[in-house]
Amino acid sequence: MDHCSRCHERWFDMTLDADHVCRHCHNKDKVKRPDKPFFFSAANHLDFGPGPAELSLPELSLIEEMCIARVHVHVNVMHMWTALIFKPAYNINVI
Repeated sequence: MDHCSRCHERWFDMTLDADHVCRHCHNKDKVKRPDKPFFFSAANHLDFGPGPAELSLPELSLIEEMCIARVHVHVNVMHMWTALIFKPAYNINVI
């Protein structure tokens, strides 16, 4: 698991440079002036601090996990023309 030294993001196969900075942070700081701080830094008030792995949070029960889980709704809207009749078709997936 890779770890960015600026934004502290952890993910698999992140594109890190020699300073262990991810591509997202590198692109954010590409156009900054030398006298300005990095985008994700404490000087810019965007330091996220330690993540959940460093805080040693307690294990959640299944009910607690379900209560705080995010729900993503994915909607596909397709317009179908059959024999000059317009029929809207909807496909809604909750992930």
